[in-house]
Amino acid sequence: MPGPITHIYIDGYNFYHGLLKIRRNEKSKQKKPKHKWLNYRALFKRMYPSHDIKIIHYFTSKVGGESGKRQRIFIRACETLPDFEIKYGNYARRGSYCRIDTTQCKGSITLFKFQEKGTDVNIAVQMIADAHDTQVEKLVLATADSDLVTPVEYIVRRFTGKHVEVAIPAIPEDKNRYRAYNLRNAATSHRDIKIKHIKKSLFPNELYDAAGKKITIPPEWNTL
Repeated sequence: MPGPITHIYIDGYNFYHGLLKIRRNEKSKQKKPKHKWLNYRALFKRMYPSHDIKIIHYFTSKVGGESGKRQRIFIRACETLPDFEIKYGNYARRGSYCRIDTTQCKGSITLFKFQEKGTDVNIAVQMIADAHDTQVEKLVLATADSDLVTPVEYIVRRFTGKHVEVAIPAIPEDKNRYRAYNLRNAATSHRDIKIKHIKKSLFPNELYDAAGKKITIPPEWNTL
């Protein structure tokens, strides 16, 4: 008998930064970048083996430079997965003025930083739309971003037959692993995404897309 019909929602930017905190071991300061080469469908099938996962929604924003090249390779790998949809937000440049007053320099400068925009809204809209689907029984949100408390609370309150679970990218070395306290409390249930699940859910170093073109893990990530 098939398990509950489940939709998955991945906050790509938040999840990626959780992966950045994975180390070779708990005492090491060296990062383990190969975990970025993550097969999300394999991960969630491992975490929810009895569930009928109909679709995985992956929310991210395109970046530039060398990071953007690696991201595009990873997206190509993700596009080989069945029932895997990618939705893009964007980055907005924000400037702030700072006064400088030292013996060497006086005046003001503008500092710019880029902030991801649109992802939270896209996730909320998709989850609420799916909650109206009578066939969907469980919604799993993979993030530690407490900005999503409101849509989670709304779905739990408005759609009493739906089970909303928050899957937190919780890394043991992260002292703030329970920073998503409000998000956990808002959901029907919550669980941590553990390193042991991630280790067993990586793409092979080489795979092929639908056109037969080879996709190779970025060399910067191919480090054990």
